[in-house]
Amino acid sequence: MAFLKNLGLLCVLACSMVGCEKGVDEKPKSESNIAKPYVAPDSGYIKNPLFVASDSGEMADWKLFQHASNTSYRVSVDDSVLALTRVGVEPWGKISQRYRKKDIEPLLGKTLEFSVDVKAEYTEEYGEPMEPPSVAVKIRGLRKGTPAMMGSSNLFFKSEPIVETSGLAQWHRYHVKFNVPEPKEAQVVEVEISVVMTMGGTLWMRGPALVESPAE
Repeated sequence: MAFLKNLGLLCVLACSMVGCEKGVDEKPKSESNIAKPYVAPDSGYIKNPLFVASDSGEMADWKLFQHASNTSYRVSVDDSVLALTRVGVEPWGKISQRYRKKDIEPLLGKTLEFSVDVKAEYTEEYGEPMEPPSVAVKIRGLRKGTPAMMGSSNLFFKSEPIVETSGLAQWHRYHVKFNVPEPKEAQVVEVEISVVMTMGGTLWMRGPALVESPAE
């Protein structure tokens, strides 16, 4: 009996040292379901990538534009995530950032990529949109040889449609690649990057970046 008792104690001790039963080395299932914290990419040339308000209380370097004067879009920021919500009838509203004068000088002649993470929750409150919500880049300027009196014109426009399925569209990163004219090609160059809302509901954006990209 004493022998059997001692053998049982040895088994208990061995199990406590090396682990008994299958799954000892497995991580709890709950750990695998925990979302990793979001890490924004390098923002590059973006001004105010965290959407911080200035001393006046307005968001610095980003502006809200809409189709006409009837207030139809509202902007809010929570934990460096900007929300663009439609609250009226105007068919489009956009949050944008512009580069001109001293801001544009480091960008001239370069190939760039604008990217941003976007999530959306759409409604059909305002009917069918004129065009899909999008991430867009527009370049204006005075082409070489054009008389100054003619003024600036559109030199480039490209947009990447944002998924427009009714309901919730999860976070997805959108990209627009483009070339900024060299000084010998155009003058008074202005680059505008934007996120455009055309449906009912809300678009959220985070982690905007404007970085150099290899030329195609």
